[in-house]
Amino acid sequence: MVVIRYILSALIMLALFQVWGQAASGVFRFRTKSLVFTEIFGFFIYYGVFQIAALPLILMKKSVTLLSEIWVLACLAAIAVFVIFFIIKKPWQAWKHRKTSVKWQTVVLAAIVVAALVIFAVYAALLAEESWDSAYYMGTLSTSLYTDTMYQFNGTTGIKEQYLDFRYALSSFYMQTVVMAKWTGLPAYALQRFVMKPLAIFLSGMVYYLIGMLIFHRDRQKSLYTVLFSILVNLIFVSEFSSAKFLVVRGYEAKGYCANVVLPAVIFCMLLLWYRKKRKKLWQILFLVNFATVPVSMSSLFIVPILTALMTLAMIVTERKWKYFWYAFVCCIPNFCYLFAYWLYTEKIWLIGV
Repeated sequence: MVVIRYILSALIMLALFQVWGQAASGVFRFRTKSLVFTEIFGFFIYYGVFQIAALPLILMKKSVTLLSEIWVLACLAAIAVFVIFFIIKKPWQAWKHRKTSVKWQTVVLAAIVVAALVIFAVYAALLAEESWDSAYYMGTLSTSLYTDTMYQFNGTTGIKEQYLDFRYALSSFYMQTVVMAKWTGLPAYALQRFVMKPLAIFLSGMVYYLIGMLIFHRDRQKSLYTVLFSILVNLIFVSEFSSAKFLVVRGYEAKGYCANVVLPAVIFCMLLLWYRKKRKKLWQILFLVNFATVPVSMSSLFIVPILTALMTLAMIVTERKWKYFWYAFVCCIPNFCYLFAYWLYTEKIWLIGV
């Protein structure tokens, strides 16, 4: 029965990502027929908006209960926008009249890929690492739920902090799991391991599918083989120096999401800019994705701007359009703001006492 509750929790999260993705696509007028793209886009919108709700409460030292109540209202609002979008736009009519047909071989291959992802997720969920990082993150989840506070107690010792540690407090990723625990009544640390870790695997697979669809010019079979290849690579190359360990073993950590969901998604956005000519909407999508990178993981603080800069530099060199530099700079402004806040903390200019 408990296993069913974890599975339902994962399915609810996937449904919420789709709802937020569809709602945001309607608001920003992004036209897409890909449910996989909407799922990934919704993941970033979900955590970006959650950060907007959570960060002020974290800095004001408010309770998780208050955040949970606010987030329920936000999700209800997203569902309302989603319903309105479906009633007004009627996207199912466009799906109904699509001329492209799916071959039975593709359906069978898709079923194999989904089965492989499920087996991979179950296998990974049974693995865990006993390290200082894992102990701190899991302790933070349990302590936050027990004390109804956010980042005010040390996750390892349980002792109250002197100041809010901005290395963790600037990202609301783990507090989302605590909110989920409030909703479901399940232990926060167990949700992080048995729900968030499998979700990382599925989301990573979806991003690689999107990259395959772009590189192989919408060839579904080759894109599905790309996902299978990514699973194989992650299972074989598990080491301290690869992103595979942060998916297979440490996928419940924010670093795991950074290495296997955030960075591949940023690469996908940059590839979209490289392949497509109508780029105005694509730069907007990149900005929205970058906006949510730090909320998902503080590890994105430097890596995402550097990755964006490198790929933009390649576009500038090949197309000789310096305006791309300013577009990329605007996309990285959220990361620069977090970096400035963290610098103020490290220099002891901005300290929030607990």
